[in-house]
Amino acid sequence: MNTHQLVTSSIAAVLTVIFSIALPAHAVTFGTPEAVQAYVDAVPAPIVRVVTPSNAKEIQLMWGRSIAEIDEVRTSYFTVVKNKLTGEVVFTGETVASFVSVTGLDANTGYVATVVARRNGFISEPATIVARTRPNIPASTKVITREEDRTRDVITNQPIGWGGVGAGAYVAHISWKKPAGKIRYFTVDVYDATGTTFIQTVKTKRPRVLVTGLQKEVYTYQVTAHFNSTYSSLPTALKTFEVEK
Repeated sequence: MNTHQLVTSSIAAVLTVIFSIALPAHAVTFGTPEAVQAYVDAVPAPIVRVVTPSNAKEIQLMWGRSIAEIDEVRTSYFTVVKNKLTGEVVFTGETVASFVSVTGLDANTGYVATVVARRNGFISEPATIVARTRPNIPASTKVITREEDRTRDVITNQPIGWGGVGAGAYVAHISWKKPAGKIRYFTVDVYDATGTTFIQTVKTKRPRVLVTGLQKEVYTYQVTAHFNSTYSSLPTALKTFEVEK
């Protein structure tokens, strides 16, 4: 099922639910297409945006205040959220607030959300948006360090490799457990022992990476999983490893 079909399906689901349980029986008189359109045009459609909270099993939908609210006329918003892949309805609800939080979702999963504004028995055009939950935080990270076998400068005897002459001669193998769902890439950020001075970022498509150019020092690091540049997990807690002296 493509995105257009999903959106159309979501709109149909919202209207079916609203017309069956959310509106008074006298609110709608179905007749000509023009009558139905006039009914829909009576309330402006909300402009919906997605806020991705820190919780990987939650999405937040927000919309601006409508003209009706500015005029102090009560407007409510009916929301239907469906799993983008399966089409399963996972949430329905109505609120007079300008946002709704949908919890208990699956991490790293796409959803289609449709919001309809309701005022004095009239409804707006459905506003539909595709949202996604964050991936879970990578777990079970571990580090193995060793000295790297590299060519050394004939004059200074310093290793030549990552970072050029003067770079550290040690590497760290960092690995972790991949979170559920599709992960396009991971990033590993390496800092000094205090976690305040950034040293390098390594990007990888696999749940392991080789960090090079290290000295015999203490380092800290964090791992982040990315579905794409917009939807990422929170980074792991800052962890420490030491290249033994």
